[in-house]
Amino acid sequence: MIPDPKPCQQPAKSRPRHFVAGRDGAWPTGGASFFARHSVGSKLRNVSNLALPVRRSVCKEHRPFPTNPLLKTTPMKSNHSFLRVAILVAALTNASILTLRAGHAPRAVLPDAVVDLRTTEGVARANAQWRYTDTTIREIEHRDAGADLKASGPKNHTFDFSPDARAADFDDGRWEVIPADSLEARRGHGRLSFNWYRLNVTIPEKAAGFDLNASTVVFEIVVDDYAEVWVNGKLGNVLGQQGGSVIAGWNAPNRVVLTRNAKRGETFHIAVLGINGPLSVHSDTYIWVRSATLDFYRPGQLNQTRAAKLEVERKDPALDGILPADAKLEKVADGFGFTEGPVWIDAGNPAIAPDSTEGFLLFSDPNNNTIYRMTPDGEVQVYKTKSGYTGENIGEYGQPGSNGLTVDSEGRLTLCQHGNRRVVRIEKNGLTTVLADRYNGKRLNSPNDLVYRSDGTLFFTDPPFGLPKFHNDPRRETPFSGVYSLHDGKLRLVSTDFTGPNGLAFSPDENFLYVGNWDEKHKVVNRYPVNADGTLGKGALFFDMTSAPGEDAIDGIKVDKAGNVFVSGPGGLWVFSPEGKHLGTLRGPEHPHNMAWGDADRQTLYLAAQTGIYRIRLKNSGAAFAQRRL
Repeated sequence: MIPDPKPCQQPAKSRPRHFVAGRDGAWPTGGASFFARHSVGSKLRNVSNLALPVRRSVCKEHRPFPTNPLLKTTPMKSNHSFLRVAILVAALTNASILTLRAGHAPRAVLPDAVVDLRTTEGVARANAQWRYTDTTIREIEHRDAGADLKASGPKNHTFDFSPDARAADFDDGRWEVIPADSLEARRGHGRLSFNWYRLNVTIPEKAAGFDLNASTVVFEIVVDDYAEVWVNGKLGNVLGQQGGSVIAGWNAPNRVVLTRNAKRGETFHIAVLGINGPLSVHSDTYIWVRSATLDFYRPGQLNQTRAAKLEVERKDPALDGILPADAKLEKVADGFGFTEGPVWIDAGNPAIAPDSTEGFLLFSDPNNNTIYRMTPDGEVQVYKTKSGYTGENIGEYGQPGSNGLTVDSEGRLTLCQHGNRRVVRIEKNGLTTVLADRYNGKRLNSPNDLVYRSDGTLFFTDPPFGLPKFHNDPRRETPFSGVYSLHDGKLRLVSTDFTGPNGLAFSPDENFLYVGNWDEKHKVVNRYPVNADGTLGKGALFFDMTSAPGEDAIDGIKVDKAGNVFVSGPGGLWVFSPEGKHLGTLRGPEHPHNMAWGDADRQTLYLAAQTGIYRIRLKNSGAAFAQRRL
């Protein structure tokens, strides 16, 4: 049985989310008031995105909330000044929290040029013409959901509307042509009604003297009350999407990126379904267009990334073959509680985003029980709430949400759920399949990270860091921290070598599996031979970082196509040759917990680092199975 750490020695990676670890302790990331800086107790555990300093020697369970004894022992009549200051400070603290929580809100960017499609001049500039038709709601024969959850069940009657004008080549030649300046006219027939607006827009050479070549073009429309926008026959919706091509909200703008690399003369076919609302009220209102524009942005203008400080410690000249001489670290998004488990999703992923035209990053915030979706430009939306736990006692947990994320050969999202203590897969129909939750009849600890082999075998680690009291949690049923494989439907325990098995990754040929240990007293990475049946051979030490300065141990691991190994280790991102030679360490403003190869060429390494997401371009692409399938 592996000995448990002392109660106060909780793993650094499981610190409350308002702490940010650094090589010399911890530092605030901004926005915290005096009150917040002096409130390190566990009662602040549920205050998200609050960055506070902490001393290494302080155990949060033993640090009382400082206002409690003050308020209990101070006579109220003689402390009006104290109370006024306390109330003021508390108000400022709340303001800080609100500011920090908005850290990943969209940044307002003024377009370089706008073409107003509600004007005669505007539609002429885009060589466009508005066409319109009402819709007819009709009863049709259909089928109920069958065992396959599709329309294969008993026959029924339901409703549809016509025409169906989504397709890019839909013939709208007989529709009414409406003047651009009549878009504010009330259309539809009130109550429960729908209609279609269609137009084709062509990218002009210039607008307001601005050269539109290579620009980003956004179609924005505000329909009273709701709208869905089809571009070139695609809706492009993604789970959790808030706006864009789908309903954004009450009279809210729908903004759809037509292209990020505009070409003169390029044409886009746009169909807008107008919807009267609220749907449940059937009010005497009608459908009309409040605004409709083409917004043009010069290349990179919408990019919300910003430069971040990168410190490179070169240990070997071979690092120059991996890291470009002009390597830049960028901060893409921030304002999160504790980022973890990123995975890149390809454009057109058949299980997650079949109609998407660009890839995006999914990542976990286990502290906030959420999975986020982020575009390459840094736009962030919630992808999945309650990503790891919905239990009544969720308030006891520091990290109840999902941690590691990956996709299988069919593009299906597979995730480790801390609070639910299991590994699950989200099917194409939205149902959840439990892949592993027990071993020998006992519940797993809290699955942490995972990786697929190309034959579909799944490997994952299972330390207790997602449990409220970690190794000493009374809910713990499995007395060891294991590495498991799921091969041909059978769950196997393949290693118990570590007290805190964490990140794992395959070598490019999949002959070896790298596994890291999150243990401040034993910071090592082992390399294991992998057998065809999903078992592991005897592990050998790949590298020992125990003597390295810094309180962080081993977290995520990734491997590039050349076999170089990237490890989240003490003080930063460690880079090793395939033979285990330390080539150098990369350090940024925050400690990287885990990584994902991303962008179309897989040469960008995205870093999930404490409260933010960073990225860096490298010379080699990633070698993970998840990046070469599909």
